[in-house]
Amino acid sequence: MNEKNERATPLAAVKARLEAVEKGQDVGPAATAEALQELVALSTEADAEHDLEAAQAAGLLYLYRSVALSDPDAQAHCIVQALALLRVVYRSGRRIIPTPLVEIFRENQGLLAPVWHEALASDAGRMARSHDLFPLSPAVAMQRKALDMLPPDSPLRLDYSCNLGVFLRSRHESTSSAQDLAEALDIARTCLAHPDSTGPKRTPMLLNLSLAYRDLHDVDEWLRYARAALDNAGPPGPNRTVMLDNLIHALRVKHRDVPDGALDEIIDASRAELALAGSPPAAAMVVNLVAALITRYEFRGAPQDLDEAIPLLRRYVDAADPADGELPGCLSNLAVALMMRYDATGAASDLEEGLAACRQAVRRARPDDPERAMYNSNLCLLAVTHAGRNQWNDADLRLAIAAGRAALEATPEGHPQYAMYASNLATALLAGRGGDLDEALALAAKAAAAGQEREFAGLYRVNVGYAAQRRYESNGSAADLDDAIARYREALPALPAEMPARADALLALGRALLARHGAGDLEASITSSREAARCATASLSTRLAAAACLAEAAEMRADWQFAADAWSEAIDLLAHVTTGGLSRPDQEYALARGAGLSSRAVAARLQFGDTGGAVEAFERSRAVLLARQLEDRAELRALAKVDAVLAQEYQDARKRLLALEDEQPSALLDPRTGGAALSRRAAAVGRERAALLERLDSLLATIRAHVGFERFCSPAAVPSASAAPPEYPIVLLSVSPVRSDALILAGGAVQVVP
Repeated sequence: MNEKNERATPLAAVKARLEAVEKGQDVGPAATAEALQELVALSTEADAEHDLEAAQAAGLLYLYRSVALSDPDAQAHCIVQALALLRVVYRSGRRIIPTPLVEIFRENQGLLAPVWHEALASDAGRMARSHDLFPLSPAVAMQRKALDMLPPDSPLRLDYSCNLGVFLRSRHESTSSAQDLAEALDIARTCLAHPDSTGPKRTPMLLNLSLAYRDLHDVDEWLRYARAALDNAGPPGPNRTVMLDNLIHALRVKHRDVPDGALDEIIDASRAELALAGSPPAAAMVVNLVAALITRYEFRGAPQDLDEAIPLLRRYVDAADPADGELPGCLSNLAVALMMRYDATGAASDLEEGLAACRQAVRRARPDDPERAMYNSNLCLLAVTHAGRNQWNDADLRLAIAAGRAALEATPEGHPQYAMYASNLATALLAGRGGDLDEALALAAKAAAAGQEREFAGLYRVNVGYAAQRRYESNGSAADLDDAIARYREALPALPAEMPARADALLALGRALLARHGAGDLEASITSSREAARCATASLSTRLAAAACLAEAAEMRADWQFAADAWSEAIDLLAHVTTGGLSRPDQEYALARGAGLSSRAVAARLQFGDTGGAVEAFERSRAVLLARQLEDRAELRALAKVDAVLAQEYQDARKRLLALEDEQPSALLDPRTGGAALSRRAAAVGRERAALLERLDSLLATIRAHVGFERFCSPAAVPSASAAPPEYPIVLLSVSPVRSDALILAGGAVQVVP
């Protein structure tokens, strides 16, 4: 028998075993003792350098055997044999080998060099990154063998040890092995304490130790070494970005219960990285900083944060390659930031730019982009808001509905965002006059069902109430009105007292009860409206509307004194709304509202014969609306001469309160007002508003303690109309739904002419 025939038998046996493994998709046949005997026989008899068929067959069977075996040393042996044999095949270029091995051989040209530990260590690292073909255990075993082959004083021991720690920690992430994590942590500490762990090589060691503490759930140590890793990192690049991402993650976990606590450090670190970066900066750097700035704005409301975030995003978007995969996300972030600033300032230019940016985000996103649904849902809300500002423009509403449908159709019902997307589409359908109320109500109900365990559960229930009430207003169905009331009541336990949306829900409930006017409804409406009117976190306009609803309920039960007091409460709230700093159109709007309140207050007083009180109510509202505008600045100038610091504190607090009154990031998506997206900002606005009102009360008490300022910011003392002489009577006209009267004042007497 010639030499070729002598080799044919072991080669045939190995090829038959390979066929069994590959056909059966089972590595079991490669793990048997017979398989090892066949491999040894073929390797002994074949010349791998010249018999490529034999080298390929043996190499592949050794590879499958490494996967089938559980003993780490045996796995490492098989991997080494497989690499040695298949390396020959790779170099020939004439046979096919697994793609991950092609990448290994391409990166490690010296695989068969005399220094085997380098080959072992290098390929262990490659295998640790190729989880689809190699389990982590062979990589760990190979790295240990590479370490064992090094002399004790080798300078490579530090690097190899560090890599072994990484592999062990990675295996822990897959297997939750406490032993692997403990060894990885011990190796990381030892490496960091080594005298040679200086300069650039110290950075990955600090990162490894940080991540080991992360996996150990020791947040303080994780954060400590994350900071050290970033401080030690070299020039800008992917390495620093990884360090920054780790630090940001650690900060967010550390401050999980108080997210606001981490934001300053995240922003400072992100700014520093951006300053070091080239142009254009990496998208991750921009996104990290912008996300932190927007989140801090949501908590604190400092407009400077949005003013910093928006130009950053604009610059990135303008400089980005159209094919940049991060561009759609940055466009969406720009749209969100602009929408937030629009909520705060009402600047139409921000709304226009935000809508355009969001449309671009949707247009540029790949069809399979997992964030595309979110971009469409944001576009839905922006288009609804734009429509509301433009007399419910049909083109905007069609865009909103189409975008909302696209978002919902791409989102399965179990998805975390399904409830929000369904609610947003319902908002679009309810907007304007031609929406499908049946579909809107069904979607709102779906959102409430899907989101019942989520942060905005109460808000979704309120939106079902809005939809049901809208349909009641359209068709007069008592069942829809009953449903709306039930939904509002279901929502209230999920809306905490400090949330401004609670007052909006209470007001909606009060109005719905007033509309139903059944047994006990008036009393329930009064209770609900009273709570809303006295909610310090609510917007002043909501509280004013609630006071008016309270008064109307009292009128319906003919409790005229109660009604008169409620109208007076509304006038007092109007004093806050109309306090200086308003534009002329806003002043005119406030005056129009005030005129209606005045007539209702007068009518209520006259109903129970309180003529003097009716005149006083008229004069009080007139003073609030007119004299305050005339005397306010003069009062402040006079106070500034006495105590400039106190005057400035009062003026700053009042201006901030007015700014918050303009800002309406309502979590209740009332389609009739084009509500903004659900946001933590709403709760932050409520807390700040309550604190400011308390601060203003304290400042007023301090100011009024100064001699000559006892009536500071009180309704102006205008001359009493009742003091008019007989020859010059004064006639006051009061027109209201309850009654209309002329009050003739002359010679200290008041004559009422119905």
